[in-house]
Amino acid sequence: MVEEVYPAKNILESAFEYRVDPEEQLKIFEEAERKGLDIIGSYHSHPFWGTFWSRIDEERSKFWAGYSFLIVSPKSGSFSSYIKEGEGVKEESVEIL
Repeated sequence: MVEEVYPAKNILESAFEYRVDPEEQLKIFEEAERKGLDIIGSYHSHPFWGTFWSRIDEERSKFWAGYSFLIVSPKSGSFSSYIKEGEGVKEESVEIL
């Protein structure tokens, strides 16, 4: 269950690729730890296309096995969530409460 969301800036300032500043990411992890929260995943958008798992998503998720990745498409208003499992990924269901 997601209890808190921490937005982070895309330091690439690109609509096609994303990268979070490592220092900002560390601050987010430290804040979550201070609050006794577990990081369960991250989110980003695909501004001009669907919510499929992309080559860039695969590259950026290599070290995040067990974490969820929510992908939002502002264009269509849809979203999909994926969980990294070893070398693969599977789509997971999302329930909005």
